[in-house]
Amino acid sequence: MSIRQVIDWAIDSASGVLYGTIASDFYQVYSGEGETGPIWSWACDVDIGEEEILTGVLIASNNAELIYAEQGKGVTLQKSLTGTYTITGFTKKTIGYYHYTYVSFAEDVTTIVRDEYKGFKYRRLTLGEIGTLAPFGTFPLQPRGKFKADNTFMGLV
Repeated sequence: MSIRQVIDWAIDSASGVLYGTIASDFYQVYSGEGETGPIWSWACDVDIGEEEILTGVLIASNNAELIYAEQGKGVTLQKSLTGTYTITGFTKKTIGYYHYTYVSFAEDVTTIVRDEYKGFKYRRLTLGEIGTLAPFGTFPLQPRGKFKADNTFMGLV
């Protein structure tokens, strides 16, 4: 880790900004009662690279374009005064999924040795994948799974 990365990490952790990856579809959650009736907000599950996935992370009310994002997109999370996180926008950083390109330098010739993906990603399971895990009807319709970069199944989300 370079000194610049350490400084950026310290600034981000002090300001309450996290980077994560959308790990579920968007759904509506009950936020309480307002003057005109119940308040419903959009939320989703977000993976921030730790053991547990953050569930029910609300979307900032001024950013409706986030509702149309798909699983695996990188997002920024801002910490509120109550200590909960809110999705505030998209980011170019994606937690947990990296692309490595190995390059060989020999005299005046530069060649790419290989490309490699490391990390994990989220996606819906196909019917064939569901059939290999359990008998039909055991899982709900369209379950989500966590996969390694080489598409090795890690578990249900």
